[in-house]
Amino acid sequence: FLFLAFVAVDLLRLDESLFLLLNGLAQWFPATMWAHITLFGDALVALVLLTPFALRFPLMIWAAFLAVPIAGIVTRALKNAIDMPRPPGYFEPEQIHLLGHPYFQHSFPSGHTLTAFTIAAILVFAIPHHERKRLLIGLALLVGISRVMVGIHWPTDVLAGAAVGWLCGWLSVSLAERWPWGTGVVAQKIQLSMLGVASIALFFHQSGYSSLVLLQPVMAATGLIYSLKHLRTLAGKPAQ
Repeated sequence: FLFLAFVAVDLLRLDESLFLLLNGLAQWFPATMWAHITLFGDALVALVLLTPFALRFPLMIWAAFLAVPIAGIVTRALKNAIDMPRPPGYFEPEQIHLLGHPYFQHSFPSGHTLTAFTIAAILVFAIPHHERKRLLIGLALLVGISRVMVGIHWPTDVLAGAAVGWLCGWLSVSLAERWPWGTGVVAQKIQLSMLGVASIALFFHQSGYSSLVLLQPVMAATGLIYSLKHLRTLAGKPAQ
């Protein structure tokens, strides 16, 4: 569906008109709302947010770690190969509603959307009986929409990011199931230590949105607390 939507928007040349329509609607909402929503597509934030569930769903965490290089390489390769200008590099400043730093190049695909759908796919495939699958996908879609609302991505960037992110998530879970090393005690300790470091890094991470002065450190503190708590729980367990 995502691929078909991308093809339709691209072939019908609806990218500009859809962007202006959606981005124009952003001014009807509080500016901080879209900044807060778009933060959840930040790769560092997404990884830290999984920390509280590390012991309960070890396969999910292992798949997320495998997804980091997979999604990172795919994103960078596509951005370099298809060097599309971002909306701020295409429209005049007065034509768009822009929040945050005005990036101008490497628009395709949306990295935040790709990250959000990678995580959503990991949760769906790694936890098949999860009761909130539709909610997770809806939240990922909202992150994608927020990239248009803050004025930094085209609709086709979002659709491509969603499709590629879903594929990356599925691939990561498949690899995690075939190579379950990451679900062992030693591997979990390593991953939790890395999540702790990631949480500390999040305190100093520049998201590009000044309105996130409270939410970001709260996320970082939560991730750090849970990583230390889980490490303490695992301290007495023998290596498998």
